[in-house]
Amino acid sequence: MVLPLRRLEDMAMGESMDIVVEVLTLREGHTLVRDLWFGCQCRILEVLEPGVWTLYGYIVSAEMGTCLRPCTGSKKFRKPSDPKSREIHIKELCVGIGGFSAGAYVSGFRTLAFLDHCDIACATISDNGGRALKADIAARESRIALHEIDPDKACMITAGFPCQPFSRQGDGRGFLDERAHTLTHVLLAIWFLQPEGAVLECVVEAERHPLVRTMLAELVGKLGWRQHHLVLELSDQWPCRRSRWWCLLVPADTPFQLEAWPRQATTPCIADVISEWPSWEAQAIEQLQWDEEETKHFLDPALGLLNGLSVRFVHQPDLRAALRLIGQIASPIQSCWIFAQVRQFRELRHGLEPLEGPMQALDRLKNKLLQEREDCWKLPSMGIPRELTFLQLGNCIKVKVTGAVQVKEVVRAEKQLQGPGSNIRIQAGSRVLGEDAYLHAQPSEPYVLCVSPKKQRPVSEHCHVLVCVPGGAIQLSLAQGALPCQVLSLAGLQGDRQLRFASTQEAVPRHCRLFGRHLLDARPLQQISCEPDELTDCQIASFLQVIARLLPEGHAVLLPRTASLLTCLQASGALQCMSGIEVAGATRLHIIAEANAHWYLLSVDWETGAAVHWDPAPERTQAEASALLAVLRDQAIGLSDGQALHCGAGALSPEAKVALSELLISKGVPADRVGERVAEATSKVGTSKIEEGLRASKPWAVLKSLASSLAQPFRWIKAEELEAQIRARADNKFGTAASEAKSHKLKPSKGAKQKGVPQLDPRHLELIEGAFITGDGTTVPSLSFEDVEANAHGVAVCSPAQALPFMEDDASISVEPLALVSTAPIGGLDQACKRAQELRFPAIYGPTSEPILVAGTLIQLGDTQVRTAAGNTSADQVSTGVIKVTVYKDQWGGDWDSFLQAPVKSLMQQVPLLNLCKGQGCGTNCAKFHASIDEAPDTVIHEVWARKYQLDNGTKATAAQATSFQVFLRVPASAVNGLQQISTPGVYVEPREAGNATGPSREFAVIWLPGMDYQAALHCKRKTDKVLALTRLGGKYGVRVKATEEEAAFKVLRPEHAYSRVRVAARYKLHPLPHGLTRQGLQQLLDSWNWSAKPLAPTRGDATGCAWEIGTECPPPSAALATSSGFVLPVQISSPVTPPLPLPVLASSKTRKHIHAGSASSSSTGEDPWANGQDPWAKYRRGQPEVPKATAGAASKIKEVQQQLKQEVDDAVQSSLAERRALDEATEHRFQKLETGLTELRAQGQKFENWFSEAGKRMDQQAGEVHSLQQAVQSQRQEIGQLHGQIATQGEVMSNTVSQAVVTMRNDLNTQLSTQLTAQMEQIQALLSKKQRDGRSRS
Repeated sequence: MVLPLRRLEDMAMGESMDIVVEVLTLREGHTLVRDLWFGCQCRILEVLEPGVWTLYGYIVSAEMGTCLRPCTGSKKFRKPSDPKSREIHIKELCVGIGGFSAGAYVSGFRTLAFLDHCDIACATISDNGGRALKADIAARESRIALHEIDPDKACMITAGFPCQPFSRQGDGRGFLDERAHTLTHVLLAIWFLQPEGAVLECVVEAERHPLVRTMLAELVGKLGWRQHHLVLELSDQWPCRRSRWWCLLVPADTPFQLEAWPRQATTPCIADVISEWPSWEAQAIEQLQWDEEETKHFLDPALGLLNGLSVRFVHQPDLRAALRLIGQIASPIQSCWIFAQVRQFRELRHGLEPLEGPMQALDRLKNKLLQEREDCWKLPSMGIPRELTFLQLGNCIKVKVTGAVQVKEVVRAEKQLQGPGSNIRIQAGSRVLGEDAYLHAQPSEPYVLCVSPKKQRPVSEHCHVLVCVPGGAIQLSLAQGALPCQVLSLAGLQGDRQLRFASTQEAVPRHCRLFGRHLLDARPLQQISCEPDELTDCQIASFLQVIARLLPEGHAVLLPRTASLLTCLQASGALQCMSGIEVAGATRLHIIAEANAHWYLLSVDWETGAAVHWDPAPERTQAEASALLAVLRDQAIGLSDGQALHCGAGALSPEAKVALSELLISKGVPADRVGERVAEATSKVGTSKIEEGLRASKPWAVLKSLASSLAQPFRWIKAEELEAQIRARADNKFGTAASEAKSHKLKPSKGAKQKGVPQLDPRHLELIEGAFITGDGTTVPSLSFEDVEANAHGVAVCSPAQALPFMEDDASISVEPLALVSTAPIGGLDQACKRAQELRFPAIYGPTSEPILVAGTLIQLGDTQVRTAAGNTSADQVSTGVIKVTVYKDQWGGDWDSFLQAPVKSLMQQVPLLNLCKGQGCGTNCAKFHASIDEAPDTVIHEVWARKYQLDNGTKATAAQATSFQVFLRVPASAVNGLQQISTPGVYVEPREAGNATGPSREFAVIWLPGMDYQAALHCKRKTDKVLALTRLGGKYGVRVKATEEEAAFKVLRPEHAYSRVRVAARYKLHPLPHGLTRQGLQQLLDSWNWSAKPLAPTRGDATGCAWEIGTECPPPSAALATSSGFVLPVQISSPVTPPLPLPVLASSKTRKHIHAGSASSSSTGEDPWANGQDPWAKYRRGQPEVPKATAGAASKIKEVQQQLKQEVDDAVQSSLAERRALDEATEHRFQKLETGLTELRAQGQKFENWFSEAGKRMDQQAGEVHSLQQAVQSQRQEIGQLHGQIATQGEVMSNTVSQAVVTMRNDLNTQLSTQLTAQMEQIQALLSKKQRDGRSRS
């Protein structure tokens, strides 16, 4: 085995262990698992769900043999299932600059976490929006931290391990280099994380290393995976030489083959990617200044692009550190090719249609890199004067520029020409450029300048302009793109006249081109005052600008010229040309306007629509102010229709203030509160309305009517003041206070609003024949209550009070079928009577002779059971569920007014799932409801009820005032789950209890997310797959999950809070609690009291302590709860809500009215109204058959039963006596055998005792021999150690001797060879010299 994993048998007791196991069987208190690496079985001392688990920090124990038990620091993670979706996740190890994720992102992969131990790498990942985890992959804690990040999401593992130990340019030391062991830790991480696949990258030489092959083969064998190897040369697709080995590890049960990319016909060169080198900042050049050693290598900031990295990538400020990361990059281009094939393989495996092929993804990435380079690089050629060309509506526009120009500069200039109300964008072909993109003189695609109006309206060939002049308005129709000078010419105005946009009073530039519709103001602007006391338009505008700066936040000022313009347009009938007045962020608008040579102030509340007219003499400008307010309500965007105009100088006159104060004191307002109440009324009701009410003949009635007509009604007299006034009047009139009994009568009970349950008279009911039968189908006749006695036969109708004595006895009084049925359900059946059951039975109501259905209780009084008759025909029906649908105005995608006209119809149009698919034109993209094979509904919506228009706080409102709409729908049960997960804007669906829909479905739970808006809640929904849908309550958002998964989802979404699942059935107030107690602290107190409750909200406390409101489903454990600072009293403020009882009577309206009338008359007096006369309903009882009190058959049956019982008792006694005699004989025989057996056992025990004694002696002797043997072995071990030392010493001596001998022999040999060579050379020289002499002698 190559990877450092240990067997459980090799671990010492108490040692911590990490292991990957598969659950085999579940036992009581423990789980039998199999070690997936070694294949052996062991026990885990806790219950695990079926699946594959990774266990960290489990302790080896001997409690049940050799087993593992969890401890405090133990962690466990279940292997997630492989989701059949297009969303794929990865976790990247040894990330460096993040090249894996940069390429995988193109193919739809999302990286959950990046792990690296380098500070520069982690900082770079964080700057680019990644989740960086700074840790050493060799540390066990790093694997645990990586596992804790989204453990419920299936993912792949990627890693580029160090190449220096294997590369030709490195040391090539292989696993002798410490950096090579990073691969070992990466493979260990893959094993423990149990991903759905892995991708590794390194130099080509790594694949050839034998140990790398062995480790990979061992891992994939244990995981059941298969290896796919591929060497990619980057220069085949991009101008950079970078050959890398890629290894893909995927499950072996699916066919897959990793394909190499094609080589381009022409080798890419740098000019294809970088046609012009960009200009760098001086600071960047200074950082990258080479020294003598660095001049030997080529470094450039463009290396990132040459390696396939986007130019938008955010590098570290230290560019040298950034270049180091680029040098270790796994090219995103190569990564894109690998992951595109992985995605394609995964889509085919799950039966999904592939979105694109690997080559398409590669081309898209390369085009994206080139486009980003063109947009983001500032080139030296941009510094010279050049000409930019734009196409607009088929016309070519050329603009001369100098220096680098970005899109946002051109858009800003064009907006100044076009004026407000236009959307401007620049496209390169079909691609919209970002605002920071640089513009080129000769782009790859021509630039297109697109100008469109902000509001969607039909595109016209003409530009419609309305010019406001003194005394009226002129309508003009010009060609699109007309200039202001053309407008002045057609309007017959002087060419030097200044035009202004009417809505903002901003000047129209001379070169501005007009498109669409415009409202222009051509009235002259008064700049020089003609009179000493007259203010000019400029002076007024400057004055209002100063006022606007001094006003608090949320207040805005409208110029007088705009106000007069609105009046002018209204007078000329051209008001519809005004595009609308919009006040961004303002809640109150102040307008200073002129009318009849007088100034007045109109102050409008933007949220409520209320307006106040300020003028010392309101009557002189009131008509003009009302007209201006009407224009504002027609034209203002977001202005509510509020109250009528309040006119006045801003405060009550002294006479009105005195009159109102005296009136309030007379009605019960204390004298010390009158001033405060008058000021509050003035601000809410208005001075003009109060003064008008005081002048009326009945001022108090008028003032109360004015206060009640407000959107939020104002109370002149508070409840406690009114009660004090009533008591004072009673004391003055009667000389004593009103009795408490009467005051209690005046207090309405909780059920006062509910109609009383009708009380049926049993004498008015006649059972329908055949309604009640026995078990064998025999019809049970009806019986009067007076005839119910022992051994009677039949069914009698009675009141609940008459039935209670029989329920208390809970005994049978007849051998015949006998039962009582009450006219109303009787509660507490489980505790009172086991022979009773609730049911609904048919009867004839005598006074109207009509059939009714009555809900009551059937009480069995006989030995033979009585039940209601059931039909034999079962009709086809669809299992249904109930949902509550809430639609919010602020998120509804369509027109709210149209929605209010037909809410349910609009819902069916916006939510396709509410419509049943009939099969016509149905395809794979059909979003309608498709019923299952075993159900055939006629429609999706079976029932609609409880329509409600409401405000944000849940109170009922009219349709015009409503901010949300609520309705209950009954739909097929199979459609409930799909409907609650719809994503229609503003529509929220809540499953309800299927029966009576009195509460939310208990199959689901809601986790509220305090303080989060819609986008934050939507992000939380995406964080975990356990979330089914978003939910909303007013301004509060939450997520809905299954009730069984609530705890797991709560820990993911709100990890900082403690989880507590409590059903709120009752509410209590806890007081006094310590001041400053937090929600978490209160939860700790509740846990310490062993009270299953949860905090709801803080409530009003006092000086002794704060108070909290809590919810619970059980009473408090004690009447006073102890804390460290004293006792806390739990006071119940709401009782558990009991489910409503079923409607006791189902009948026609005629019968129900009669029942209610009879119930009311009978409850008004206890006397019999027919006591002194003939009962008019007596004829309805004449036809009732007379039932005998007891039948003869019952008496004979009783005698027969008595005789039979007597015979059975005699037989049983005789049989018992015979069995007793036989049992005594058998017992005596057994006792004899037992004595014999005991004697034999005693003898055998003596033998065993002797044997054990001899065995003990032998074991002691063997133990002594073993001890002697151990001592002998120890002494031999010491001798062997000494011998080993001697051998080592002799080896060293021998080695030295041999070395010296070899050196001596080598020296001797060298000397001998040298001597021989010298002698031979002398002989040769002598021969040569002799030959020369012989030659001379011959000559």
